[in-house]
Amino acid sequence: PGAFALLGLAGFAARRRR
Repeated sequence: PGAFALLGLAGFAARRRR
């Protein structure tokens, strides 16, 4: 439990950051 949150957060942050 954590990979999903990390993936979602990473993708969301990466997409939102750029």
